[in-house]
Amino acid sequence: MQLRSGIRGSTLPLGVNLAVALLLSGVSQFLVTRRPGFYVYLALEDGPIECLSFLGWILAAVLFLWTCKRSSGLRSIVYLGFALIAVVLAMEEISWGQRVFGWGSPAFFALENRQSETNLHNLFPVGTIYRPAAILLIVSCLIPWAVTRVSSRTRSCWNRWSLPVIEPRLWPLFFSSAYFLTRQFTARGHEVGELLLVAAVAVFALDSWMTSERPEQSDLRLASAPLIVLASLLVGILATVWISPTLSDERIARRLNSMANARLGKARLDKAEPLFEFLRRHPRYRLSSTGFYYGMLLQAKGQREQARAILSDFIDQNPSNRQQVESKIWDESLGQRSLGFARCVAGASDLARPHFEAAVEIDRARLAAAIGTPEEASARSSLSASLLAVGESRAAGYQHRRALEMSPSSSMRHRIRNQNKLTKKLAKLAACG
Repeated sequence: MQLRSGIRGSTLPLGVNLAVALLLSGVSQFLVTRRPGFYVYLALEDGPIECLSFLGWILAAVLFLWTCKRSSGLRSIVYLGFALIAVVLAMEEISWGQRVFGWGSPAFFALENRQSETNLHNLFPVGTIYRPAAILLIVSCLIPWAVTRVSSRTRSCWNRWSLPVIEPRLWPLFFSSAYFLTRQFTARGHEVGELLLVAAVAVFALDSWMTSERPEQSDLRLASAPLIVLASLLVGILATVWISPTLSDERIARRLNSMANARLGKARLDKAEPLFEFLRRHPRYRLSSTGFYYGMLLQAKGQREQARAILSDFIDQNPSNRQQVESKIWDESLGQRSLGFARCVAGASDLARPHFEAAVEIDRARLAAAIGTPEEASARSSLSASLLAVGESRAAGYQHRRALEMSPSSSMRHRIRNQNKLTKKLAKLAACG
């Protein structure tokens, strides 16, 4: 395929690609900030976005194979490689069929995978693969294109090898994907970047297929590629939403609260506040812990009077204070610690210590019953948090290290570290002294 010497004549395709990229990015940002409940529904494991990503990678693989069939020499090998990569990424989305067919994970993945699933991407810490992926996307766009523009000799050499180039008209979707992959503006925010990446690769695959038979295509036809992919995404979203099971408010509530609490624990207050505001406006998504974490957020922002009022209501209304513990949502030890922190912020520090001591006793009894069982690591982690709350930092550190040593999987170690980080943050905010 002979490469064009510049981007002139590609104004319409470039404009359409830019418009599609801005539309998808804007809708994604709107859902995350204004409709987080619906975003959670779309982005959960095996939800509409993951199903759509799987189908998008398969579509790209098919288009790359068709282009490979039309090509020859090194160019056909490159497109065959693209097709194989797309198939691998598609299978990674569904853990190579594990969640579809329900088979168990091999021992290695059960222990080392963050979600104990059969896939490669969850073997790495959260977020560590997204920045390198974003850099690779930008380099893949710029370097081949720049090489063909250095001189007529390099362009002639590239044309002789018939190697593909991601033309500038296709850059907007790739660059927007790279941006969202590195932003991580909320929990599972990477799903936006991944979906944009699927769209970008699908447009590139369709564009390559169009130009593989006849390189000189009309601008109108080239501009149709992103519109076809956009229409396919919309149809796919509607179809997957229609056939997906309806999620209970409880499951969405757990995810929303987990997202908000994680941002608070990592001191990302600007990202936590919109989620708590959404929870405040939608009572059906609140948990017993929502008022506590929202109050601690306001305390972190210096809005002490509002924090005191919210935490006072939490103390009066919390089920744990009435000895009514919500199974799987509100752990009794966690409830006692939270009530202690809340009393400190509400100006009743003298009443906080009994809650912390009660949490320690609960966790010591839980640990004694869990010795030698798979629950021991979790019990030690909870005891570490209670000891941190009561001020016994050395003993807390010992239990935290033991919990990490005894954790059977990397996913549990990740949860233990997050709990320790959040407890330290809450203790600092409460300043029980």
